[in-house]
Amino acid sequence: MRKTRRIIAGLMIAVLLITGPLAGGTLVSASAEMEKYKLTRKNFTRVDSLLERLQLRYDNGYTTLGTKAENLLEKIRQTREEDYRVLRAIAEKWEEIFLNRDYRLNLYQEGEERASELEKTGIRDGKDLAFAVLGFQLENGEMTEELKGRCQAAAAAARSFPQAWLICSGGATGSNNPDKHTEAGMMAKYLTEECGMDASRILMDETARTTTENAAHSFAMIREKGISRVLVITSDYHQRRGQLLYAAMAAIEKERAGIQITVTGNYCYQAETRVSARQEAEIALRQVRTMFNLPKAETKK
Repeated sequence: MRKTRRIIAGLMIAVLLITGPLAGGTLVSASAEMEKYKLTRKNFTRVDSLLERLQLRYDNGYTTLGTKAENLLEKIRQTREEDYRVLRAIAEKWEEIFLNRDYRLNLYQEGEERASELEKTGIRDGKDLAFAVLGFQLENGEMTEELKGRCQAAAAAARSFPQAWLICSGGATGSNNPDKHTEAGMMAKYLTEECGMDASRILMDETARTTTENAAHSFAMIREKGISRVLVITSDYHQRRGQLLYAAMAAIEKERAGIQITVTGNYCYQAETRVSARQEAEIALRQVRTMFNLPKAETKK
């Protein structure tokens, strides 16, 4: 029986890869979704200063944005209201998840069938809810234990919220990957064959190679499916960065398409910490800069 289920799941994944949105799976174009938000040039220096100020507030242990950040936001607003709304959303998300020392991560417990901690947060089920499951670099074309852990957490969340979508995002990574396996493809296979997920709930982006691209590419599927609430599922140390970038994309999407999307809650696989909390904060802001073509290089996930 288990073998039969695996065969059926494998066939469904194959259909997703071939037919895309008609069967529930979606493949997106990186070039189409990574068009940068165009800040007015007059705000370049102010936005750069604002992001530096956010980092400084974090480094010094402050819990609010502070007067200087607020003043910079007001100057941005005076120049262009659209830029202000995007940067205000980013700054407020930063304050919520990086500066707030009481911000709590909801952790998946190994072997847990349902996301019990997430169920307590008041998030409601619905077809407008999606769990964005972020990929992790493959080793020799195969999933690492950390990536499997992210999928296990996603499956627990999906069992608790059976109407929600699962968005798997991640491209072909790793140096020894001759068959060009993608993180998203391997994740979808694992979720169906090992975790018992219905393949029709799974949407895929098989091109993203950074957390910024995870966020940008996911929004093509979010628009298509009428999703208005997104919850990021990743490793605990990576959660705040993921949320900030999805919130930034949501703010950009609202300005570009008039669509309101809320980045809400969190659910995490507890993994070995790979970078310090400060490094994660720094990388998060560096990746925000890439969304605006500000002159600082992005660090890959």
